[in-house]
Amino acid sequence: MRDESRSLTGALHVMIRNQSVPVEYAVAADMELQAPRRERERRILEDLIFRDNRFKARAKEFADLVMESKRLALANESPARIVELIEQKLDWTGDNPGVKSEPTESAATPDALSAIERNASH
Repeated sequence: MRDESRSLTGALHVMIRNQSVPVEYAVAADMELQAPRRERERRILEDLIFRDNRFKARAKEFADLVMESKRLALANESPARIVELIEQKLDWTGDNPGVKSEPTESAATPDALSAIERNASH
């Protein structure tokens, strides 16, 4: 943009400032600044989850699940227990969130547990 502006105007120097705000940052915009931290955090998560059409109908429920998973991780709960909680709350099969199904053996793979352990240690 700078080069094109310079060539079109013949200016020696062109300054461009991007003052736009990406939509992804406009979360919980209508919340009060004095709202408790936990409430703000849950609302931000809910707004982010709501943007994905697959999870829109359950955004509040999923935000609560993320908050509970975080609480368990901070309380040094075992990764297996956190995965179990997530599996119980999600009740979905692949592409159909909200569709109840029988749990599959692949739901809590060793790789998934390792990833949770790595993230919990950081």
